[in-house]
Amino acid sequence: MEIAPSKTKELMLIMSPDSCDRGTELHFLSLFERPMIIVIPPKYLLEGEINPVPHKDSVLLFEGGTDVNPTLYKQELGHCTQAPDSQRDVHEQHYFELAQKVGAACVGVCRGAQLLCALSGGELIQDVKGHDKNHNLVLPDKYKRLEFQTTSAHHQVMNPYVLPRPEWTSFGYAKDGTGWHHNDGNGRKSKVWKKWKDWKDQEIVWFKKTRSLSIQGHPEYYKTETSNFVLYCRFLIDFLILRERAANNEIQTP
Repeated sequence: MEIAPSKTKELMLIMSPDSCDRGTELHFLSLFERPMIIVIPPKYLLEGEINPVPHKDSVLLFEGGTDVNPTLYKQELGHCTQAPDSQRDVHEQHYFELAQKVGAACVGVCRGAQLLCALSGGELIQDVKGHDKNHNLVLPDKYKRLEFQTTSAHHQVMNPYVLPRPEWTSFGYAKDGTGWHHNDGNGRKSKVWKKWKDWKDQEIVWFKKTRSLSIQGHPEYYKTETSNFVLYCRFLIDFLILRERAANNEIQTP
């Protein structure tokens, strides 16, 4: 994989190989309000193109797409889970590791959120019903449980509960009753409420150790940039990632 040094502060977008038309990525420009360059899977590089190397001021954005390989979170592939794109998994894991090496931050959307959850030490519930349509996102108690709509087009949910609680922070979860029939991908129930009494179907999670913000919904789906979900995502990216709120890159959640 050819990579070249990058000297400017930019958002580094990991482009989905299943939508390799370069123009489809432009909607992220207005969403994140940062100069952006694209990291391209090696098989889609044009002649003379090389990928950039992340540095400490980079922000890597991982897009949506097919389910990640369950081996990344130490589970077997269930029959409800899509056949993984192993080449993409390896490519994106490589860039995640490069980001960790230099202290760069990561943002994941949909598949990207689930990938960052897995690579941060979390797991996924391989199949869940009820998340295949838009629903209400509930903000944590500190925001007085404010609700607004989020996009939803997935059948898996993040499971950060397997990690020590100080390692992750919820910034939004699906309204109770949205998700149901959580299972391991083979029809066997995952008894999430029995294992974790405070279980919520997490939609937005901040993984402090890896500086990774996982956003399950698609903010770029909204036609208006002033929707509550888009504005909230911008706020979180700005607060957690783009602003240095404390010394030594120590992020303090609100």
